Amino acid sequence: MLFLTDLQGRDVIWGKLAATSVNALYGLLAILPMLVIPLQLGGVAGGVVWRVALILLNTLFFSLALGMYISTINKDERVAVAATVGLLVLSAILPWITGFFLDQYLAVDQRLAIWVFSLSTPYAFIICLAKFMPSAPMGSATPNLWLSVALYHLAAWWLLWRAAKILPQVWQSDAKRGLLGRWQDALEQWGYGRAEKRRRHRARLLDRNPFLWHASRDRLKPWYVWLLLVSVGGTWAANHLDSRSPFFDDDSFLPACAILNLFFKVWVASEACVRLMSDRQAGALELLLSTPLSTGEIIHGQWLALRRQFLCPAIVMLAVEYYGLHFRLPFLPIATAMLVFMLDIGAIGWVSLWLGLRAKNTAHALLIATALVLLFPAAVGVILTVFFDALLGPGFTLNATIYLWCALGLVTDVGVGYFWARTQLRRRFRQVALK
Repeated sequence: MLFLTDLQGRDVIWGKLAATSVNALYGLLAILPMLVIPLQLGGVAGGVVWRVALILLNTLFFSLALGMYISTINKDERVAVAATVGLLVLSAILPWITGFFLDQYLAVDQRLAIWVFSLSTPYAFIICLAKFMPSAPMGSATPNLWLSVALYHLAAWWLLWRAAKILPQVWQSDAKRGLLGRWQDALEQWGYGRAEKRRRHRARLLDRNPFLWHASRDRLKPWYVWLLLVSVGGTWAANHLDSRSPFFDDDSFLPACAILNLFFKVWVASEACVRLMSDRQAGALELLLSTPLSTGEIIHGQWLALRRQFLCPAIVMLAVEYYGLHFRLPFLPIATAMLVFMLDIGAIGWVSLWLGLRAKNTAHALLIATALVLLFPAAVGVILTVFFDALLGPGFTLNATIYLWCALGLVTDVGVGYFWARTQLRRRFRQVALK
């Protein structure tokens, strides 16, 4: 309807950018005063604070422009969000690894290494904070802050220009989209495979569970998880090879494991809620319930799809984490934490399935599931950790902290995930799906 008026592509893009960037911009502005606190306490120069603020604003602008471009060429909201996040992660990791190996092992011209490093989004931050991060993998090349800022600023403007140019063509038929339509068809064929591969894939999964095939038609889903783990592992290796520090040092390995585990759980929650929500909104779930498939088979098929995508990467990830942690912690706290991690996966999966069936959009369901299963026990854990640390002092050890957090996670998983969400899903699936 918009293109039946006098509006042009750039008007729509700028309007959408302004509407979607308000919350993000206000959030950034709210953070900036906190960045000045170290300046008041001393030890940080004023130029560092304002350069970090400028880099944050520039990175936000690039992220919004990338999201705008991806959403322009893709009609599926979830795919657009996943592609944007994936490209942002790759833009941070891939140039860094490439620049490191070019500089350290191939001994290329330093100017080329600087250009490659500058293509990584965290590079400008690391340059600003190099004084406080001496172990950062900077290579031997002389850093150039403004080159990285300028490259991403120009890239953001180019993405907005491309989005404004192709937007009027997207709503038309694929035949009229030319190169764009063929590019999207190629991406879809790459994910789903050619006709013969799709036939074999369908036959293999249909024999196990019909809904498993429905939820796993993208045959490359498990490889996306492996790609994440390989990217994180490559970045970790590049960092420690450059800094000559131990691979599993105490200061960074435990926080890195916590962040990776959190991302893994949120990804499982996203995959769990989106399938049922998409089918309900499209009317496909109502059609499925009119077939001989029972609600139990549908739920079981969704869990089989999640297991197919995440189980093997989770096992490998936990094995690496155990190897890195066993140098510092006894077996029992590590095993307890890993057991609670698997229980968290199951609990957030049940909660996401139930909320995906009821919520209006994926973001809403994902936010509530994450808050109930992950954020609430984490907040209680922080409060209790501070309390017991102040009360007991050195007597409150790291092992005791792990047991406390695991106990909170266990109570939440059993109460919210396995009791409430699982019971509601099994009892009211048909009733809610047919509303």
